[in-house]
Amino acid sequence: MRVEDRILKTVVFIGKEAGGQFTPLGTAFVGVVQEGTTSIPLLVTAAHVIDDYFKETDTIFVRLNRNSGGSERYRLSIMDFATQTKGLISRYCPFQLISQCLVARDGH
Repeated sequence: MRVEDRILKTVVFIGKEAGGQFTPLGTAFVGVVQEGTTSIPLLVTAAHVIDDYFKETDTIFVRLNRNSGGSERYRLSIMDFATQTKGLISRYCPFQLISQCLVARDGH
């Protein structure tokens, strides 16, 4: 499947962290949904990434790689994710760190 370059630039890693060590378990992408005049940033991943690797009490870590090198990590709760079952089954959550994500991706 061909994925547009602009989408590839929003890909992040989802995983766990133990002892300061991040272990990636899947990927997600950052998207924006328009509702009227409001833009809602979302983090979207396949449902199995969340359902297969995380328990309800686990913290989910999101790692954003910087273009200039290095990375940033953010914590999310599994309870933040909702399930979408139309078409592809996916999990998504409002991602209020969108401006920080874009800064991290651009290296600014």
